[in-house]
Amino acid sequence: MSGRPFLVTTPLVRAESSSPEILLGPWCQAYRNGKAGVVQASVLPSPWDEAGQREYALRLFDSAYERLLAFLAESLNEAHGMRASLRYWRVAVGPWLLNFVTAYCDRFLHAQAALRRSRELSTAFLDRRDFLTVRDTWDYTTVLSTDRFNWQIYSEIFESLGIEAPARRLPPGAPPLPRRSAWKRAGWAAAETAASLHRRLLGCSTAFSDLYFERSSIARLMASTGFRVSPVLGVLPDHDKGLSPELRGLLSRFKATNAFEQALGRSLPGHVPSLFLEGFGRARAQVLSAWPRLPRALLTSVGWFYNEYFKLLAAESLEAGARLTICQHGGAYGMFEPLHNERHERLIADEYWTWGWSDESAGGARLKPMPHPRVSRRPVARRSTGDWVLAGHAAPRYPYSFYFMNMPVWHRYMDYIRGQHRFIAALPERARRTLQVRLPGEDFGWELRRRLKDLFPALSLDPGAIPWEKRLRGLKLVVVDNPQTTYLEALSANLPTVLFWDPALWQMRDSALPWLDELRQTGILHDDAEAAAAHVGRIFDNPWSWWSASAVQEARRRFCGRYAGGRPDWHKIWASEISRWQ
Repeated sequence: MSGRPFLVTTPLVRAESSSPEILLGPWCQAYRNGKAGVVQASVLPSPWDEAGQREYALRLFDSAYERLLAFLAESLNEAHGMRASLRYWRVAVGPWLLNFVTAYCDRFLHAQAALRRSRELSTAFLDRRDFLTVRDTWDYTTVLSTDRFNWQIYSEIFESLGIEAPARRLPPGAPPLPRRSAWKRAGWAAAETAASLHRRLLGCSTAFSDLYFERSSIARLMASTGFRVSPVLGVLPDHDKGLSPELRGLLSRFKATNAFEQALGRSLPGHVPSLFLEGFGRARAQVLSAWPRLPRALLTSVGWFYNEYFKLLAAESLEAGARLTICQHGGAYGMFEPLHNERHERLIADEYWTWGWSDESAGGARLKPMPHPRVSRRPVARRSTGDWVLAGHAAPRYPYSFYFMNMPVWHRYMDYIRGQHRFIAALPERARRTLQVRLPGEDFGWELRRRLKDLFPALSLDPGAIPWEKRLRGLKLVVVDNPQTTYLEALSANLPTVLFWDPALWQMRDSALPWLDELRQTGILHDDAEAAAAHVGRIFDNPWSWWSASAVQEARRRFCGRYAGGRPDWHKIWASEISRWQ
C-alpha cells in the first residue's frame, strides 16, 4: 500500500493502511466522547480564508450559473418539444441549479486548494454504482447534507481535475437516505381536490402557495379576500421509471470556459433531477389538466424553492402573462451579503414584499414593504420571573445556496459553537442555573446537544415542543446568538431581548450596518459572547427595567420598522393589494 498521505473527503472515506490521514475540512471529524476525532489527523486550511477568494468565488458562481441556465433552457426545450422562455426555466429549474452550482463551487475550491498543497495525496472515489440521481429539488437539497452524496461530488471533482484513485462501494451501515411520507402526499392530494372545487365555484384568478404562515393566518387572509384566492395544494406523481440515456445525452454538450465549468459540465447529466427530464411531460400535463384556466396572479413565500407543482404552475402562468409576487419568509433578507435565495426570488418575481426594508441595489422585482403576520402578534405580557432561553442555530456541514459565503458554516462554524459555549460559561451562576437552551431539531451532525451536556452537565435544554411564538409568552428574557428569523420574532413581540454574534462570521450588506449599530448602542446587540453574558448578568433580576428605557424602545421600534414590520390589520392590507390583481 502507498505511504502517501490519504485525503479524507468525507467521514465515509478512510485510509485502509497505516498512511497518515489529512482531512479536507472539519466536516470529516465526528464528535465523540467530549472531543472531535479523527485522532492524529491534520485538517487542511480552508480556501475561504485566502485573500480575495470570496470575490473570486462570486464571479465564478455568477458566470457559471447563468451560462448553465441558458444551456439547460435550450436543452430542456429540445427534450420536451417546447419553446419556453429563459424565465420559465429560471422558475422551474433555477432553485435546483442554485444548489447544484453553489455546492459545486464550494467543493471545487476545497479540492483545488488541496491539490495546490500537494498532488501526491492519495484518496478513494465512490464507486459509480453507488451514485445518486434524485427525483426533484427537495430530494437534491436533502442529499446535499449527507456524507454519501458529498463523497460522490468530491469524487467527480477530483476526477475532473485529473486525479486517479481506486473506487470503493458504499460501506455497510451507511445511513439510509431520507424518505418522504406517502400518507402526507395522499393528504395533499385530497386537499387539492377540495381546492379545485373551490376554484370552480368562485372563479378564483389568484393562487397562493407556501406562505410561511400559521393556518389561522391563512384563514384570516382568505376570509379578508372574500375567499377569492385559491391555495395550490397539488402533488406531482412519482416518476421513478429509470433514467433515459437519450435525454441525459442532451445535457453532455455544455461548452465549458474554465476548469470549474468543466467539472460542472461533466457531472450535469447525472445530477439533473429526473422530474425535469424523464418525469417532466407527465408532471406538466397533470398541472395543466388541473388548471385549465391558469391563474392571472400568484403569491408565495417559499413555494418557489421546493414546491415543484407550484413552480410548474407559476412557469406556465407567467408564460401566459400572469404576475408573480413573492413575500419575504424570514430573517437575513435585506441584510446578508450575498444572499442567493433573495437574488433568485427578486429575479423571477414581478413584485417582492419585504418586512420593511428597501434596497434597490440588487435589481429585479419592485420592492414593496408589507406587514407580515409572523411579526404582527400582540406584545407579550411583562414577567419579572420565569424562564429565560438562549435560542441557537444549526447549519449544514456541507454548504449550499442560502448557506453560501454569508454564514459561519464549514471551518468557521466551530467558532460559532464555541461562542455559544463561552456565553454560557461567562454567565453568573444564578442566571446559568435557570437557563434553557433551545436548539433546532436538526443539527446536521454537529452533535450540538451532546457538546453542551458534556461541558455543562446541569444545563437545561428546551425540548422545542412548544412553537417559538407561543414559547415567547412564558419568558422573562430571550437571548439569540444568530441573526436569523428567531430574533426578529422576539423583538417584534417586545420581549426583553439580548443578541450576540461575531460580525466576522455573518456577512452583512452595508445598508444594514447603521441599523445594527443602533441596537449595539442600547445594549441589545453585542459583538462577543462575554459582553452579552455580562449584560445579561446586569439586567437579569429585572430585565424590563432596562428594556422599558426610552432609548432601548426607540432603537427596537426603528429596527423592527425596517426589518420586522408588522400590524394587527396586516390581513386587510394584503387583501387590498390582492384585490388589485383580480
